Amino acid sequence: MTDKKITMYQLEQNLIGELNNNKNQILKVEYVEDLLNEYVESNVPVYNFDLLMLAADNLHLGYPNEYIVPGESSYNAYEIIKWNVYEKLLEVAYDWLSKQNKEAA
Repeated sequence: MTDKKITMYQLEQNLIGELNNNKNQILKVEYVEDLLNEYVESNVPVYNFDLLMLAADNLHLGYPNEYIVPGESSYNAYEIIKWNVYEKLLEVAYDWLSKQNKEAA
């Protein structure tokens, strides 16, 4: 658990900062998608309290999407929140990559 409250905005900004700091390495790899996934995964909170605080600020994080359907497996609320945070951060990472590719063109 962290000492301060985590927000999605913070997570997104932290991810973008990491991507910018490692831009040269990221843009040179052959399988950039795999590397983006690693950066995203490393920015998803692991503590349940932090996940709940994110969901308290952004209620849609607590609802399953088309990829996670309750009853389909043994997903709990924390896994649903974690998956939704991952999906949102992945979207941010791909937006970042798209902007980098446009700038390079």
